[in-house]
Amino acid sequence: MVFRDRLGPRPDHLLELRFGSRSGRAPGHPLRGSPHGTPTFGSESTGFGRRSTPAPAVRPKGPGDSYSPGPFTCHTQGRSPGGPPGTTSVTAARRKVETVHEIRWISLAGLANLRDVGGLPTLDGAMIAPGRLLRSDNLQDLPADTQARLVDDLGVTDVIDLRTYVEIAREGSGPFVGHERVRTSHFTLYADDTGQRGIPQLPDGPDDAPTDPELPWVVKDRKAQAAGRPAFADPEVDHDTRWSGHYLDYLRERPDSVVGALRTISMAEGAVLVHCAAGKDRTGTIVGLALAAAGAQPEAIARDYAATAERLEAVLARLRTSPAYAAQLAGQSLAQQTPRAETMRTMLQALQRRYGGALGWLGQHGWTASDTAALHAKLRS
Repeated sequence: MVFRDRLGPRPDHLLELRFGSRSGRAPGHPLRGSPHGTPTFGSESTGFGRRSTPAPAVRPKGPGDSYSPGPFTCHTQGRSPGGPPGTTSVTAARRKVETVHEIRWISLAGLANLRDVGGLPTLDGAMIAPGRLLRSDNLQDLPADTQARLVDDLGVTDVIDLRTYVEIAREGSGPFVGHERVRTSHFTLYADDTGQRGIPQLPDGPDDAPTDPELPWVVKDRKAQAAGRPAFADPEVDHDTRWSGHYLDYLRERPDSVVGALRTISMAEGAVLVHCAAGKDRTGTIVGLALAAAGAQPEAIARDYAATAERLEAVLARLRTSPAYAAQLAGQSLAQQTPRAETMRTMLQALQRRYGGALGWLGQHGWTASDTAALHAKLRS
């Protein structure tokens, strides 16, 4: 199944898949470094440049199963430091951050919810750099030309897959696993995920009939109701309280995965693409936490989170064609699934009250000052 882009022409403010000047590129991107536009990342001993001294793993096994490429050379067309006509330079964008930042949608066939979080204003008056961190819905069945554009035009070197092991078993591991120029790292955010390590095979039931393991959020909801708590979709529960609590549960249940995902962002050579199924909840939580730790303004983080509402109908239409999600989405309304800025505000405010902010929570789970410095170097202009 291929979901073709039906979202219409790209708006004028959309990045032209170039992201402007060299100053706006991710550290290690081909436009930084070699004047000939043909730099080589990494070495045969490390596979990726800065990974010769990686941050210590949160735990030796479990989340973060990675697929590391060997050395490669990325060829680019030569261009002037100011970038080609029509692109947005970081210097020009910086003058906008005092007001409202633009949502940087990127329209590519097979993806309904792809955007660059660059341009978000920070608390100290700077901005999150374009071309460093992308977010999207799942990457299943991407056309070959979209895969090429993600790597060649957008400079993606790392994919963070936040789907559960059960989803991967049902849907597949994704198009970039084993790619020679892209590393895929997997981090599950559910304690009720399958206990199998790595990418599991669906178990066989009686008479060799395949039996799918349950999706972890279905298991979690059933346990909650058995304990006398309301069902997740109970209409009596406030929308923002329900969803923000769900996101805080990710942090409570899998702090190892959360810290691992943020470290992967900070150490990536080029652009990082974070995705789950819809690119809304798990992706919104990890991207929101990374942006908060990098000093982005909370209101800008909330606005970026809520932007998925603009594409939600297309996202849900795509997921409803998938056997892994169709049954669960049956009967659910658009309003139940729509992200609202208040949900992210509520989550960030809870972290502020309980831990002094995102960095306070991270610090209680092994995050260090060096990690913060690396994340700032990655995401800040």
